[in-house]
Amino acid sequence: MAAMDTCELSITGTDLHPVNSITRHLSIFPALASVLEWYKDRMGAIKLLPNYLVPRYFALAVMTAYESARVRAYSLMTPLIQTGDYFTRSLSLTALQVYSFVDSASLHPTAKIPTLAAGLPHFTDRHMRTWGRDVFISLRGILLVTGQYEAAKEHILAFASSLKHGMIPNLLDSLRSPRYNSRDSVWWFFQSVQDYCTLVPNGEDILQESFARRFPDGENFVEYTSPEAYSTKVTLEDILIEILEAHANGIHYREWNAGPRLDEQMSDKGFQVDVDLDFNTGFVTGGSVYNCGTWMDKMGESAKAGTKGVPATPRDGANVEIIGLLKSSLRWVIELHRKKKFRLDSIQIGETRFKGVKRPARTLTIEQWNDLIQQNFEKYFYVPLDPAKDGEYKIHSELVNRRGMYKDTYGSITPFADYQMRPNFPVAMCVAPELFNKDHAIGALYLAKEVLLGPLGKTLGQ
Repeated sequence: MAAMDTCELSITGTDLHPVNSITRHLSIFPALASVLEWYKDRMGAIKLLPNYLVPRYFALAVMTAYESARVRAYSLMTPLIQTGDYFTRSLSLTALQVYSFVDSASLHPTAKIPTLAAGLPHFTDRHMRTWGRDVFISLRGILLVTGQYEAAKEHILAFASSLKHGMIPNLLDSLRSPRYNSRDSVWWFFQSVQDYCTLVPNGEDILQESFARRFPDGENFVEYTSPEAYSTKVTLEDILIEILEAHANGIHYREWNAGPRLDEQMSDKGFQVDVDLDFNTGFVTGGSVYNCGTWMDKMGESAKAGTKGVPATPRDGANVEIIGLLKSSLRWVIELHRKKKFRLDSIQIGETRFKGVKRPARTLTIEQWNDLIQQNFEKYFYVPLDPAKDGEYKIHSELVNRRGMYKDTYGSITPFADYQMRPNFPVAMCVAPELFNKDHAIGALYLAKEVLLGPLGKTLGQ
């Protein structure tokens, strides 16, 4: 009797039944109508079978449809996927799992647009679904490599429309009340735009794509229901220029709606976001011990343990992966300018203060900025194998616990944190290989493999 009840539920259960599930999505995906008819025909026939045969034929119908859907999905992807091995093709299906319509999350406050989830099942819906950093770390592999160019474009333009303070959101929140508390998201975004332009046929056309921006002046918050919201049009090129100009001039703001309603774990000082350009090195540097500006940060939550409002790993200063992403962006912009496809070649920097020192106004060309980073990266980030060579690098020898590595940060408020061995330098190595001495890079990778790579994966630092 129990087996019969289970069989009957398989066929008629309201939520699990394929016919009911497909019917609920017909308004969004009308092309499913033919699949619905196929299922209705099969399920109708299965209902006439003896109960003991129902599970077998129900499973057969579902598996037939599933395999057909897999083959169809592969046929719509790039040749890399179509001709790939079983593992590559199966992995590509992740793109269909994490990119979808969700009633409670979108790329626009009022329009229903499919979005990328930061992770399943924990980041599935509402304001927690779509994160700037996660979208653009994964956009190349999930959407560009699989050929979902339109989806990639939608995410790029949606986040571009959200630019505020020269930053893109950490939490998108369907662009209703996005949160701007990460320093790295904007550089992952910049890299993704570069990847789109490089990998998509005629991809550079996106730079002149015109769209309305969520916050008209790029600084002040307005409700999405306000007439001011989306009242100003810009191009993607305008947004990229604004990012570079904002970071060159320094970014200083307190998060909108700062306080317990925004983040009940963060201390008051954590809501302040600061980013500056170091004219001596070309590095963008910022953050504090009170906020989480990059992906490895985790805010403490225990008042009893004294960790509430204290990030476990603040990673303030100049982060190795951000410097790599910045260098990649500058190199690409220079290439575009030479092809007359990007109008910015220099930035006017007003009078600023850096670490309490007043700095006069100046003009900084993009090539000068690029060259500064190129000249200084190895000097400031590499820890030489031979202590006798410490004088050639910016090293606090007494803080060094491993040699032949690249620092995780430079200029941290807590200097010893710079010398932690972490898997962030390979990011810089991937996007800006020109920064690295080849022999140093190979040695550092072997060291990372030895220290960080375990039998079940990697650790975040040693």
